[in-house]
Amino acid sequence: MSGPHRVTSDDFVLGDDDGALFIPLDRAAGVADTAATIRDTERSQAARMHLGATFRSQARLAEYIAARNTSPEITFRQHLRAFGGEIEE
Repeated sequence: MSGPHRVTSDDFVLGDDDGALFIPLDRAAGVADTAATIRDTERSQAARMHLGATFRSQARLAEYIAARNTSPEITFRQHLRAFGGEIEE
């Protein structure tokens, strides 16, 4: 089978139990930086959960619901991004 994308020797391949990622080699450093940021954010969130802070409170879910009631176009990702709570970009 073929698709719209072509993998070449200029690509960097990462894989785990969830699947594989094919990244242009010239973007690998940026992807690694983003992955490290996600890892650090998730570890921080998990540590706070161990101390009793629910993810719901960390994500300021009540604030998001209130904002959606007045501005339905606001996405959860936008809400999280507004205070640095997003884990992926």
